[in-house]
Amino acid sequence: MEREFTRELDKLSQNESETAVFWQAKHSDLNQQFLRADAELRLLRQEAEARDADRDALRREAAELRAQVRGLKEFVSTSTRTSGQTSDEVFCDGMARLSNGLQNWVIVNFRKVKLDISAASEDVREELGRLVPMYADLEPSAKVHMLQSIVSRVLVDVIFDSYFFGLSKEQAEQLKAVEQTLSSFVDSPEAINNWRSATLALLHREAEAKMQAETSAATDRVIARVNRILDAVVAADAPPVTDARDAALRALVASAVDLARQLSVQKAVFRVFVPDIVPHQRTRFDPATMEDIGGEDEDELAHRDIACVTFPGVIKRGDESGGHMQYQNVIAKARVLCSP
Repeated sequence: MEREFTRELDKLSQNESETAVFWQAKHSDLNQQFLRADAELRLLRQEAEARDADRDALRREAAELRAQVRGLKEFVSTSTRTSGQTSDEVFCDGMARLSNGLQNWVIVNFRKVKLDISAASEDVREELGRLVPMYADLEPSAKVHMLQSIVSRVLVDVIFDSYFFGLSKEQAEQLKAVEQTLSSFVDSPEAINNWRSATLALLHREAEAKMQAETSAATDRVIARVNRILDAVVAADAPPVTDARDAALRALVASAVDLARQLSVQKAVFRVFVPDIVPHQRTRFDPATMEDIGGEDEDELAHRDIACVTFPGVIKRGDESGGHMQYQNVIAKARVLCSP
């Protein structure tokens, strides 16, 4: 009995020893796997950190290259253009954005509105006749284009045709008189253009705050004139003027003012033009100075008359130095609607 107990005890001890050896080996194996995995993870982290460092270095290098390219572009621009002068492309883009903004404003606020010009006062109809001579033909089928034409003509008359928007009438007349006096003594158009450019640039740069009151008052007059005409030609049941409509119109006028001032301070002479339309007289489409908003082929438009001008164009005389006044270039074509 005692021997059997001893034998069972030895057997259990041996089994326990084997079990301990097994789990120790298992633990050792798992520990080795952990150490290998940890080493691989550390290696991957180091590689990831190295890649991040390389990526950051590449980003810094790319940023430096972009800065160098920008600097090179600025150098080329300033080296090939007289200091302080704006490129023709900027004005072309500015006119396009202003035209698109005006078109959107008219569509948003007047697309569903009916016109009733017959109900307008005689004064309004006379003013409308000066702004859009063919309004009677446009009213039935080209409402949006006619309204664009009205606003465009007001912008040209009040803003783009001014000597420098923000000056009072008396101040503008005084500066124009000085320019005319200088022209009578100086035979060089380039010198006169440089004087005009420097004088107006000085006002634009240094006197904006002092011109703010006149600028705000003139802006209010433009907005009031546009609203007075448009509200007079729409039907009586048209929706009333909203703050959103006025705010959007004010933004358009501000953009026109900024563009007009930029044109004024150039040494070259820029003229914002509206092709003349005279009632009962034919005004042919001119592909050199006009762009048909109907998208028709120019060959088909060669012998067509224009019905209205939805947005003015820009003509440049002279170069960036204010000289060579014999050269003339169309910077932006006037946008016109041709008659059927």
